[in-house]
Amino acid sequence: MKTRSIEYVLISLIGLCCLKASIACSPLPDASVFKSYTEHAKVFLGTVEEKSVGKDIYNVRVEEAFKGLTGGDKPNGVISVAFNIKGQCGFDAPKQGGRVLVFMNDGDVVSSTSGSRFIWRETEQSEANLNPSFDDLILLRRMLGFKWPAVPDEETAIHLAMKAMIPVFGKKAVSRSMPYRAIFDEGKSTSEDRVWQVRGTRRCDNSSKPCRNVVLRASINKWSGDVLRVYAD
Repeated sequence: MKTRSIEYVLISLIGLCCLKASIACSPLPDASVFKSYTEHAKVFLGTVEEKSVGKDIYNVRVEEAFKGLTGGDKPNGVISVAFNIKGQCGFDAPKQGGRVLVFMNDGDVVSSTSGSRFIWRETEQSEANLNPSFDDLILLRRMLGFKWPAVPDEETAIHLAMKAMIPVFGKKAVSRSMPYRAIFDEGKSTSEDRVWQVRGTRRCDNSSKPCRNVVLRASINKWSGDVLRVYAD
């Protein structure tokens, strides 16, 4: 009886350790965008330029400065960021040209489990797997009162288009139309009319034979992020 009790305690302890390890290694952010924003002194979207001097320290060029960046720390400036590589659950170290939404305080070690979000490129995939970091980024822009357009670039437009298309056409159909391209129409008179036109790839676009395959399209408002239209032709 005593032996069974000891075995039960050991199994429970092992299970608890494994549970803690799985929680510590979760690749999902453990805080909402609002909580991460309020609890950190510096918030910005940046592009990894190169590894700097020091362990796991990278130079990140600021694209959009949302909070706490003054003087030399400004858009198009460079900030040295220390990433917790071991805490990223087997993900690779940040690569040059990779984008990251950073929440940090002075002296912080940034990791994907402490609020920062790595933004992988959906346009480089063969299937329509959505990146939730884009939703966090759009929410942050909206939360700050539209100081920035909700959809300033092609990648964000494509994310919103695929997100709207999947419930309508299904993931397989959306994947078949990859890759997608987005073109912004600057010629409209008001911001409400200025939209991204997102278009998928027709598999027989470069063929001389008659093409029957449909191509998926969407129209996305640049400032609000509203999906104006989703259709196939």
